[in-house]
Amino acid sequence: MFQPLIERDGLDTLKSKFRVCTGDLAKNRLGLSREDYTEITSHVTCVLHLAATVNFNERIQLAVAINILGSKRVVQLAKDCHNLSSVVHTSTCYVNCTRTGNEEIGEKIYPISFDPHALVDQILDMTPEEADAATAGIIHPHPNTYTFTKFVAEHITHKETADLPYAIVRPSIIGASLDFPVPGWVDSYIGAAGLMAAHGLGVLHCMVGKPEAIFDLIPVDLVANKILTVAYRTATKPEYAGKIYHASSSTSNPITWEGFRMAANYHNRVSPFKNRIGPAYAFPLSRTGIKFQILHYTTSVAPAALADFVAYARGKKMKNVSQTRMIGKIVRSLRFFTSHGWKFSNQNSLDLSDELALEDRQSFPDDPRRIYWAFYLTMYFQGVRMYLLKEEVDNYEHLPFATL
Repeated sequence: MFQPLIERDGLDTLKSKFRVCTGDLAKNRLGLSREDYTEITSHVTCVLHLAATVNFNERIQLAVAINILGSKRVVQLAKDCHNLSSVVHTSTCYVNCTRTGNEEIGEKIYPISFDPHALVDQILDMTPEEADAATAGIIHPHPNTYTFTKFVAEHITHKETADLPYAIVRPSIIGASLDFPVPGWVDSYIGAAGLMAAHGLGVLHCMVGKPEAIFDLIPVDLVANKILTVAYRTATKPEYAGKIYHASSSTSNPITWEGFRMAANYHNRVSPFKNRIGPAYAFPLSRTGIKFQILHYTTSVAPAALADFVAYARGKKMKNVSQTRMIGKIVRSLRFFTSHGWKFSNQNSLDLSDELALEDRQSFPDDPRRIYWAFYLTMYFQGVRMYLLKEEVDNYEHLPFATL
């Protein structure tokens, strides 16, 4: 990932520009030593808060400790910085995922129906067992502890930063890189990459949701550049403090889950994964859970059971059914997101992109309108093969693009 920078500036020069500190969001003073905290507050001018637990099923007390209290601690760190120019809080578009109507979701803080501080205190006063048992009721109507705690964190930190050069960036579903460090670079199975890998390996053939729903995908390098440009704008133009920016594609360059499925089937025909376990194909998204269960059982669980029987007869470990059931569980956990198609307004983000000087737009491209989905998804699939599955992919840059 850093090879282009190493080649340009040299490794020693790059090392001289970094200072790594050990910390922990869930601890007081962010887990920093007194010396590190003093050094940071004495010299740092820009604070970028990107850390969080992104586990959808994180236990609520830990999610609160990291995503809410951790964010409060970062705000306090920013307040303690003697020469602060800007602080950017990275959230998620899905803090407002409970707004499932046809309205366009704005780049703003929507009203909250409860006292967030009192709720945090209530959760932390519970025993771990009590908190786990009460989680579903606490987070309702949010689908998981991730979106809920990020939602609460926004409300708490937004009020506590009224006197700071503060902004929020909300990415949608972050995907592989579009340009930097190379097209298709990805280092995690989180999000679409896990679905691509499971599909390409031939172990996932169906999902539950609405085919026509918008799949709000945004390349990771566009998100990184948006955070940097927002930090610069907030530092140089105080009137923009408090702004919220959606790093998303749903209103300016949308793609649907059906388009994603068609691209998956196409790419696994023209450039199949070398390590696939079974045939790689995907049915249209099932609108009902029953249909999904039938398809998942017949296309994935039953073949996995047969493979386990053969493995047992050969004296080998049986693991296919358990892995397939885990994939089914993951798909069901995504049902809320594949069954709704949100439209996230990104006018603040587009205005910022348009006002950048030409040289800055070229150095920090952050505009989703420039994504050509056929090219991007081609590179994404090949990136999953190369960087996650460690497959050798020959001449991937010459592959034909899907027609979406």
